Amino acid sequence: MSDYAILVVDDEVPFTEIMAEILRSYGLRTRVAHSANEALNLLGEGCPQLLILDVMMPEIDGLTLMGQLKSNSR
Repeated sequence: MSDYAILVVDDEVPFTEIMAEILRSYGLRTRVAHSANEALNLLGEGCPQLLILDVMMPEIDGLTLMGQLKSNSR
């Protein structure tokens, strides 16, 4: 079972930290990942209720990551 409700995925560290701080200030359990691979590792631990994805990331972009997640039967 997931211990967080929102996963923010962006390669820009300051953005993810600010976004997470704002979401947490509303009482939302939030985790951050700075790459698609890191996000996939976190998603292996549990499924958040919401993903906030950056479209333009190195290696695997947000759209490709979303496609991979949609094709996953879980």
